[in-house]
Amino acid sequence: MKKRTADKFWFPWWPDKWIFGSIRIECNPAERGIWVDLLSLASKDNGHIRANEETPYPLDQLAGMLRIPADEFKKAINKFIKNKKLTRTKTGTLYVTKWDKYQFSDRHKRRLEGGMSEKTDTVSEHSDAILYNKKEHNNKLYNKIYELLTNVKGIGKEKATKLVNFIFEKLVIEFKDVDALEQVEKKCAWWLDNPITKKSNIHAQMRNWFKLGQKWIDEAKAQDRVGQGPAKKPKSKEEIECEQFIQAAENKIVKENPGKRDREMRLLILAARAAASREYWRKKGK
Repeated sequence: MKKRTADKFWFPWWPDKWIFGSIRIECNPAERGIWVDLLSLASKDNGHIRANEETPYPLDQLAGMLRIPADEFKKAINKFIKNKKLTRTKTGTLYVTKWDKYQFSDRHKRRLEGGMSEKTDTVSEHSDAILYNKKEHNNKLYNKIYELLTNVKGIGKEKATKLVNFIFEKLVIEFKDVDALEQVEKKCAWWLDNPITKKSNIHAQMRNWFKLGQKWIDEAKAQDRVGQGPAKKPKSKEEIECEQFIQAAENKIVKENPGKRDREMRLLILAARAAASREYWRKKGK
């Protein structure tokens, strides 16, 4: 049997993930309490919750050990598995799915154990500070995007959680130059004017939106490499009129919605500007 870390007094705890992560949205307070109990057990066996390598704990036994009603405990376990927080192995053992991802690096462990020089430790502290600031920024951005998505009709909390995770886990990596918040704001405004239906694939639509944004950035970079490019044309009379028409639509929205929050107002303005532009050029026959 694999040796357990029975003398381990603590394990890494990530406050931002706990406060702002998806589990707070997906689970009620009782389920979150059960989750902490499971993490504590998993810390004694590298993410596994089992009697030994071949024998899982019966759920009734686990529930009794943790002093939780069996029905409530089993319901929570099934939910964690469904949401991919837990994985059940072939032997029936429960495993915290992303356990390795949230453990300290070997470098950080050496620092905690006193096996790192003062110079190296200083470098590590600087790196940790940068990483923390980056995580803090990403959490704020995550919450802003989540709030924008939940304001769109047809996207509830569950869909918003899955979509914002898709954006951070896939799109911001694939399309590194794209401003994620800007693209989501524009797409949400587009959805206000083009409502989501049951057949809508919101993940594919969002990816296409990011892809288009990346295409524009790449074209601009290519032009910069060639040189200044052709001289910028002065705006035509129609373009100036269109801008004035759009500005009037924006002013109307602001005047009619004095009590709206900033993000809601921004979505309304983006939708109004897009609709005004289409309306102007439709009247012009273009």
